[in-house]
Amino acid sequence: MATTSNALIRVENLEKAFGDLEVLKGITTSFYEGETVCIIGASGGGKSTFLRCLNLLEKPEKGQIFFDGVDITAKGVNIDQHRQKMGMVFQHFNLFPHLDVLRNLTLAPIHVLGMSPTEAESMALEQLELVGLSSGPLHLGCLQNRFRICLGDQKVLIVIIHLHRQPVIAAGVHT
Repeated sequence: MATTSNALIRVENLEKAFGDLEVLKGITTSFYEGETVCIIGASGGGKSTFLRCLNLLEKPEKGQIFFDGVDITAKGVNIDQHRQKMGMVFQHFNLFPHLDVLRNLTLAPIHVLGMSPTEAESMALEQLELVGLSSGPLHLGCLQNRFRICLGDQKVLIVIIHLHRQPVIAAGVHT
């Protein structure tokens, strides 16, 4: 049985407001390794704000967030170190339009995880194969000019980019 002490993410009394608008009010919850969780609610209900708070892209006014046992809301915590273990995909995602598909997929693993370019490209090609996108023109210059991919394939690429970083937790918002 899962307990709050072995939660991968534990949130206690989280509050976030934008001016007078209280978006998150005293949220307390836990997420466990291997668990799949859906956060469902009306548009404007705070789903994206909650996810953004989980990796401190939005700073909550009150409450604590424990990630892998560490209070990431505490002063002095290196949040970038913890963000390396989190994959977040939001409604409005961005690929780098001046880079080709493979460069978009290998950028973070090389520069954030320290993978060799060969290792990162090999992993990217393997993941593209898994989703049926390995036969497309992967090296045809930038996405913006010579190689346009459909929005659905762009969403798949964004998910691959985040999984390619091998996060401990992955979260996404889709409408």
